[in-house]
Amino acid sequence: MTEANLHLQLKVEGATAADQMRGLKAAQAFFAAAGTTAYDAAEARFQRDGSAEFVQDDLTISEDWMTPEQHRICMVWDDAEEAAIAACCAGWTNQPATAYLELTGIASDAPIVFGSSP
Repeated sequence: MTEANLHLQLKVEGATAADQMRGLKAAQAFFAAAGTTAYDAAEARFQRDGSAEFVQDDLTISEDWMTPEQHRICMVWDDAEEAAIAACCAGWTNQPATAYLELTGIASDAPIVFGSSP
């Protein structure tokens, strides 16, 4: 699946479409300011999360399994997600129980999801 076939979504319990759009705009601005794309950031996070499980099982693997640039890009995903949720929920008195950013496939085959699990 190519980057062109992926779609950034914000899932926030109780959010209106306008709330979600405000959050998505904040995330997109964060990615742009960091000089990366949602796809590259999600891919780095997916690599970190998948590799972290493997690293925990094999103590012989070096701790530097991600380059500093990969780690930076991975953290961009985490920070963009926080910015998106904060923008979406601005002014809310209670934070939602479920809120996450995801990158989903929109091709005709089964969707691929990168992002936080709810």
